[in-house]
Amino acid sequence: MNLSVFQPPIPPSGYRQAEDITDYLPDFLAQLPVSLVLMVCVSGFLLMIAMAWFAYFKPRRKKWLASVAEANQQNEIMSEAFSLLTNEHEELPMPEKPLPKIPQNITPKKADEDELPDLGMLTTGLAKELPKVNVSPKKASTSPTPSITTTPPTTISGMRQTIRLNTGDLIPADELITIARDARDGRLVVQMNGIGYRTLVNDPKAKDQFVKLMRELSDVVNKPDDNPPSPTAEAVIPPPPPISTQPIVTPVSHIPPPPIATDGKMPGDLPKFKMEEAVRPTAKGKYEAVPLPELNIAEAIEAYLQHKLKFTPEYATRVIHVLSAPGGGVRIQVDNTFYEAVSDVADPDIRAFLQQTIAEWQARQ
Repeated sequence: MNLSVFQPPIPPSGYRQAEDITDYLPDFLAQLPVSLVLMVCVSGFLLMIAMAWFAYFKPRRKKWLASVAEANQQNEIMSEAFSLLTNEHEELPMPEKPLPKIPQNITPKKADEDELPDLGMLTTGLAKELPKVNVSPKKASTSPTPSITTTPPTTISGMRQTIRLNTGDLIPADELITIARDARDGRLVVQMNGIGYRTLVNDPKAKDQFVKLMRELSDVVNKPDDNPPSPTAEAVIPPPPPISTQPIVTPVSHIPPPPIATDGKMPGDLPKFKMEEAVRPTAKGKYEAVPLPELNIAEAIEAYLQHKLKFTPEYATRVIHVLSAPGGGVRIQVDNTFYEAVSDVADPDIRAFLQQTIAEWQARQ
């Protein structure tokens, strides 16, 4: 018997046995440029960061900004309501207006013209219109004294007072006119007979009195004093006003704040919250905005006011409330009278008590 060893079949001509790919991988990687490999790695890393931003960080930031905006809005509402309650407004600045130019060479006006005098009438042509002073000595047994005849002065009811001249003499004088400046817009205000005028156009009588006074005032500017007070003359001092028999009302002294509870709380305290608590995490790892507590300034002050009235026996019989107005503001009730603000309260003691109460409440917030 012939025994033969098994031999694998011989592949046909042109056939190439398959080789392992691991034999060619190092050569292939060695041919790739390093910049291309780095670009692919960096692009993948940036892609992962972008996906994390849009999927996690951006929604969280959006909710946080929304909660912060809502908290700021609540603070603005609180500040505006408190400003309406106390009627604290800043004074408006006086607008700067250019001074009017004084016209030159003004033609003198006639005395019967019903127009207001301008500044030129006090310094230039008005002296030509006034009647001349007629000085004529009178015959008498004693030494002659000059008699001065002038136009009758304008009579306006005023308060008799004693004033000191620049020469040091005291003379009795009547107050005829007061000129002031409106603090709002800087416009001049004229006060005659106890009434102030921003314009005299609609009051012919007051306008005529003012024009006559301006004509007489020109003597102070353009003419010397022909009748100075004598050195020995004494001013007539009016008698002191009668002492009032009405009892003097003593204002209520400072009322201390009501006692604080052992836990430190007080009726009217606003709910406390922090900006960090405006957003809370959920079970899914996301964040959601926490609704902020509603603030009612009028109700909070009313609660503190009623708590303080319990410890103020001076006002035990008075009805004092701070109420919410339908339009969003506040109303102050004192007995049967309602006011728009604390500064409008007629009773000075109640007004001071309310201002003190509101200041104490604000200091606790």
